[in-house]
Amino acid sequence: MKHIGLGLLFPFCLAGGQAAGDTIESTTAAKVAAWLRSAAPADGATAHFAVIGVQNFNGLGSTADNALVAQGPAAFYQNTQATQEARTLITSRLATLGPVMQAGGIPSFRDVANLPWGMIEPAQGQYNFSLMDVLVQNYQTYGVDYVGVAMPFASWDLVSRAATAEGCKHFFTEDYKYLAYGGKMDRYVNLDAFAAMLQATVERYDADGVSDMSGLTRSVKYWQIQNEPEGNNCGQFRGDVAAYVELMKRGYNAVKAACPGCQVLNGGAALFDRTKQGGDFWWEYASLGGKPYIDIIALHFNDGKDPGVQDVAVFETAIANVKNALGADKPIWMTEFGVVVNVPPGGFVSLTETQAASWYTRFYAAGLNGGVKRFFSDAQAFFLPTSGSKATLLLPYYTNKLLEAKLGNFTASTKLAAGQYRFTVNGAPVYVLWSGVPAELSGTVTFYDIYGVESTGNAASLTPTQDLPLIVQPGAPQAQAKVVEFYNPDLDHYFITADASEQAMVDTGAVGRWSRTGGAFNTGGSTQVCRFFGNTAANPASGNIYGPNSHFYTVEAGECSNLKSIFNPAAKSWKFESNDFMSTPSSAGVCGAGLLPVYRAYNNGFARGIDANHRITSSNTAYQQSIAAGWLGEGVVMCAP
Repeated sequence: MKHIGLGLLFPFCLAGGQAAGDTIESTTAAKVAAWLRSAAPADGATAHFAVIGVQNFNGLGSTADNALVAQGPAAFYQNTQATQEARTLITSRLATLGPVMQAGGIPSFRDVANLPWGMIEPAQGQYNFSLMDVLVQNYQTYGVDYVGVAMPFASWDLVSRAATAEGCKHFFTEDYKYLAYGGKMDRYVNLDAFAAMLQATVERYDADGVSDMSGLTRSVKYWQIQNEPEGNNCGQFRGDVAAYVELMKRGYNAVKAACPGCQVLNGGAALFDRTKQGGDFWWEYASLGGKPYIDIIALHFNDGKDPGVQDVAVFETAIANVKNALGADKPIWMTEFGVVVNVPPGGFVSLTETQAASWYTRFYAAGLNGGVKRFFSDAQAFFLPTSGSKATLLLPYYTNKLLEAKLGNFTASTKLAAGQYRFTVNGAPVYVLWSGVPAELSGTVTFYDIYGVESTGNAASLTPTQDLPLIVQPGAPQAQAKVVEFYNPDLDHYFITADASEQAMVDTGAVGRWSRTGGAFNTGGSTQVCRFFGNTAANPASGNIYGPNSHFYTVEAGECSNLKSIFNPAAKSWKFESNDFMSTPSSAGVCGAGLLPVYRAYNNGFARGIDANHRITSSNTAYQQSIAAGWLGEGVVMCAP
């Protein structure tokens, strides 16, 4: 259990550049390529990168923490000042960091302290979900999946246990402050009560309309039972693996009873070397019939926080071992992973941002090739809270976006040699290299460094290293297509297209008196633009098409989805035509560095009783001329390279 949370770090600010949203960048992160900074976040369902330690039941504020330690959970909930401070801190912290996670394509959060039995059931038979509700509500606001880690410790349940071993008391000031007042940390006594609490909790947050939290719209669908159970003290299970199998069985059944579609994870496997004491734990767990109680394998790899761990072979061995023990057919999540950046708490080894970005690039590549579906790293490796309501983005934040942009939808992968991996993305090879260049890669290539900076060269001249890994694609970058603007004086309409054959056809005059205005902008970016045309069905009452006789374009996913959903085949409305050229959404009307604003003006056709038409142009002069002619300005609607 070598993870650190933002609440355990002092906030600090690294001077740097501006980033999208209410954030700033460290000096190192400010060097990233403009396309990477503005790249759209990965889809939450398929995104690979997640975090630990944003906000949980630890770090609730000084008054709240002190009250919890001094009074215990039951009295804490009666302390209005303490509980109000906790609610306020949770809400304000997530108001700062929730949008950062959302913009970075970070869809999940877990922590060892985000479902503590003793906080949900502070006294036997008395459930208190008030703080859990605040956490879940705030995470759902930002589209983040809350992974519930059910820790089977409650002070009232441990009263009969012996005095806590000295080696376990440090947990009272770290992950389990709610146990400090009771002074006990040991194996649970009443497993029935724990299972009942877990089932009630899952039921409250499964969004099935039965006994749900008020306002719940996003289900909590992932539940982890215990954490690193291979330990030999502090209530862990080394030497009594059968008891852990029983805990998993009871926990699994409790989750499924409330939510059959929810997924259950084992307590993160941190010991998987059979040459070490206790290293047979997971093989013994499987031999005792425990595998059916795991839907997703949770694996921990914290070696990046220790000195000298730069060889991905150690990581690959860990993945192979856990597959061997628990089954190669189950998805794997790295529920503790990564490195420490800039500030070394405790005895952890701290890396610079560039070292961390290189480490993540290499270990992500090895993990993805090994079958890992999601990686949970300490949030402070990616972003940090600063003064006020801003967050500081660090270079590894963009490493996540870089790997998603280049490898995110890969369909196959192969390890060619140490430090050489080939992924198949959209039917084409993409390489991640840090130790030489494979013989199969030759000629002109396009390559990206850890900042996402694109370069072109000959494969034979590349020198990727452990400190400077490269992402390489065969061939030169494709020439950017142009979005060309046309105007029809008979209709007083504008039209754009990036399709060269369509441009040529319009030039012939076959579809009317369209002519080029001279306006054009480059295609390229993170998101496909949706293209719509007016409803071409005929109105039976008039014989005329419903229309409008015009095209409409949007890069905004929400606007695209809404127009698709409200299309009416028996009325004037927009009908989806195609996913057109690529572009990049603006951030509240602002384009990132190196990107060109593209404006949209509307002829106010609906109010004027004529066909609606929109002018989409990168020329601010042309945009202002349209507004002066009575069109309505809609501002910046996309960003072109």
